[in-house]
Amino acid sequence: MTPSAILDRLHAAGVRVRPDPQNPDRLRLSPPDRLNAELLALARDHKRELLAELRERSRPTPEELAGWGEYLMERASIMEHDGELPRRCVARIPVGRPGTVGVRPATFRARRASGSDTPSSRDA
Repeated sequence: MTPSAILDRLHAAGVRVRPDPQNPDRLRLSPPDRLNAELLALARDHKRELLAELRERSRPTPEELAGWGEYLMERASIMEHDGELPRRCVARIPVGRPGTVGVRPATFRARRASGSDTPSSRDA
C-alpha cells in the first residue's frame, strides 16, 4: 500500500495525521477515539514512508512561491501605513513568514512618544 493510500484511508476514518512538532521523527494521530488496532498498526508499520509523504506534501510548489515577494511587500506597506511605522523601521523588520514581525505597533507608538522610534534588538 502506498503512503498516499494509507493517508487517504486514515483521513477517511476521520484521523488527522501530522508530524510531531517537537520530534519530527514521530507521527501525531488524532483524535485517539477514531483509531482502531488495524489503523494504528498500519500507521506504525509505515511511519517512515508516511513522514516522507507528509514532508513532500508540505513543500510549497513554485506556483505558491511565485507570489511570496508581493505578499511580503504588501505586509510591509500595511505595517507602514496602518501600523504607523516609519519606512526606515519597516525596512528593518525581519519578515520570514506570515505573522513574523519585529516590532509591534503599540510598542513602537510608546517609543515614539518617549522620543525613541528605533526598534531594539529585544523586539526582533
